[in-house]
Amino acid sequence: MRLSQLRVLPCLVVGVIVITSLTAAPRGRQGRAAAQAVQADAPGELPGPQAGAGVSAAKRLLDRLTAKQPVTVVCLGDSITDGFNVPDPNLDGFPALLRRMLEERWAGAQVTVHRKGVPGNTTNDALARFADDVSPLAPNLVVLQFGGNDKGVGDGLANLPRYQQNLRRLVANCEKIGAAALLCTPPMHEPVVDMPFPVAARRVAQDLRLPIADLDTAVKAGGYDYRGLFPYFVHPQEPGHAQMALEIYRALCSMMGIPLTSSVSIDASVRGDCKLGGFSSVQLHVANKTEAVRQATLRVDAISSFQDGPVPVPAGGETSRFLPIALPHTLSGGRSLEWPLWVSADLGGEVAFGLARITAVPVMSCPNAALQAAKVPFASLSWAHLSVGSQMGRSDWKGDRDLSANIYLACDEAALTITLDVADDIVKTDVAMPLGDGVEVYLDLRDDNQRGRPYFTKQCATLFIGAGSAEQPSTIVSPPDDETAPELLALKPVCVATARGYRLTLAIPRTVLNTVAGRPLKSLGLDLAVDDCDGTQRKQQMMWLGRGDNFVNPRRLGELRLDQMVEPGTVRVTVF
Repeated sequence: MRLSQLRVLPCLVVGVIVITSLTAAPRGRQGRAAAQAVQADAPGELPGPQAGAGVSAAKRLLDRLTAKQPVTVVCLGDSITDGFNVPDPNLDGFPALLRRMLEERWAGAQVTVHRKGVPGNTTNDALARFADDVSPLAPNLVVLQFGGNDKGVGDGLANLPRYQQNLRRLVANCEKIGAAALLCTPPMHEPVVDMPFPVAARRVAQDLRLPIADLDTAVKAGGYDYRGLFPYFVHPQEPGHAQMALEIYRALCSMMGIPLTSSVSIDASVRGDCKLGGFSSVQLHVANKTEAVRQATLRVDAISSFQDGPVPVPAGGETSRFLPIALPHTLSGGRSLEWPLWVSADLGGEVAFGLARITAVPVMSCPNAALQAAKVPFASLSWAHLSVGSQMGRSDWKGDRDLSANIYLACDEAALTITLDVADDIVKTDVAMPLGDGVEVYLDLRDDNQRGRPYFTKQCATLFIGAGSAEQPSTIVSPPDDETAPELLALKPVCVATARGYRLTLAIPRTVLNTVAGRPLKSLGLDLAVDDCDGTQRKQQMMWLGRGDNFVNPRRLGELRLDQMVEPGTVRVTVF
């Protein structure tokens, strides 16, 4: 299965952008009905740009790239442009990826990209700050990404005319300073692509005879989290930004009069039982849309970089290659590791790109329940496991007595038993999870060839278990928009107070695991976290294998084999 056929996912932290609730619907009927609700611009109300005028600015941009003259790009947008929820937007946000594409295709070009995204911004805000954030930079290209906040709460239809007028005014402003303007459709939360605001943006681009980067379709092309594109207001993460960058590059090439006649696609894959320090592999395909045979030179950048080719690509066909991918020698702290895969195909005068993410997670054998009496921890959580990149970080941690834990796992024919012996100097049982003290359990019970994909399905689960007491026993809750299997929510965790904190045990019957998975389960994705609350809300968190966005991003969960011994240093490698 190709990467383009798979779901792409967002990331962590509550956002500022306002998004309506998920409304599941087939694309055809409701999507077309929504599209028909888009109203035309009020004629003559505002002066607009000249149709097609942006094309000449785009050709000037191409001349500068070809001549290796300095090129300035401004990406003007909202929280998506800002890279909200992307851990390192300077590296993995779509503006940074676009810069790298331009510099690789036009070797020697001096490209500067300014990321001017402000969370919560609308096109009204863009017009207000254009003179300060855009004009002084004298850009050659302005990428315009707005719409999610223009929609606001509800269907937002009353805001459509103003949105379209503002897009026209932004394009006109770009023309006044001699910059090419590239419009983008806004990625929307709803699980359909023909929603009113993307349709409105396409209509403006059509009226102005400009190509458009269809970001909404790009990030939804392979599907996404069953809770919507922005579950819990989490914005597109690295995979989503990779797809947006590819779409912007495609649209820009078209606007400059050099539409792409080739493409690179990377097969999504799962490679089980790889060894640290060894190799995995990926299959990629280079397609040639012309009527002539072409030679492609492939460049691959992952943990290591190498070049392959030239290889012939048949006219109107494609060439497929298996390429080796070097694996790290260790996983830092035993935690899952993820890194980007960058592939380019130089077909002589044209370069096509393929982007993906590679994840290596530890594969572990679950000890037999009979061995649990030895009371040897399966793993321990301390300083290295404190969550980073979130509001629950390391600044307030006062040592292992403040928060740490030992993890015990055991499995037999009846149940998988998870025990955490938590050291916590102040145990709060009166603050409900996920704000209070307690444990988080993350499960991925999908098939082997599905597990680790970067989006939630109903076979994934987040379980919040509060630190209980004799008066207030522990219970299990899940995030409010999740459709967690009732069999999991009905489980009865046991929590007892200890001299150092508390010990929490959750026994999950194999029959429950099999029911949720829909098959006899031999392996599963698993991660655990402990949360610390010394007042009225969570102060810090320790995550065993993944990171704080496991609740929307299950690709870093470790793999636990229930009935099979695994050699140390074994990892499961996924490419999505």
